[in-house]
Amino acid sequence: MVALRAQDYPYQQVVGSLDQLASLEDASFDVILCHNVLEYVEDRKGDSQEFTRLLKPGGLLSLSSTMKLAASCRLSSLKMILRRRLIS
Repeated sequence: MVALRAQDYPYQQVVGSLDQLASLEDASFDVILCHNVLEYVEDRKGDSQEFTRLLKPGGLLSLSSTMKLAASCRLSSLKMILRRRLIS
């Protein structure tokens, strides 16, 4: 079933390090999945801003965490960053 879906809707999956984000082109992703990563990152705000830079207008960002993020990562700030990017 997955093979059939890939034929109907081709996609490229990119797996790598957050260090690679700066080398990628603006608005080059329809969807970004970042699961169980941000709790281990020092610059959550910076990486979140990179995600929004990489998303195409109307793109989707999926973030998940099995642990509570540190107090320095305020979800309200993240929502504002994403909202600004997705609206513009």
